[in-house]
Amino acid sequence: MVLPEVLWANYFGRRSLGRVRGLGLLISQVMAAFGPPFFGFLFDITNGYGLSFAIFGCALITSAFLSLMLKPPMKGIKTMAE
Repeated sequence: MVLPEVLWANYFGRRSLGRVRGLGLLISQVMAAFGPPFFGFLFDITNGYGLSFAIFGCALITSAFLSLMLKPPMKGIKTMAE
């Protein structure tokens, strides 16, 4: 559980860690809240979990591919909040 936090801090910097981590957690929690009802709805329509697993698998592969393409943010750029 420590490794992801260290990776986030090294990637975004300690000054931005709270803001970035908070936004990431918010998005993660919203998706976690809406996912099960959506997949339950798909189960009711299709009478199986095949489509749900296919959608989840495609989302997982897409996010892994996009994560590999990330470049670290440029340091030294002033934001509007600073």
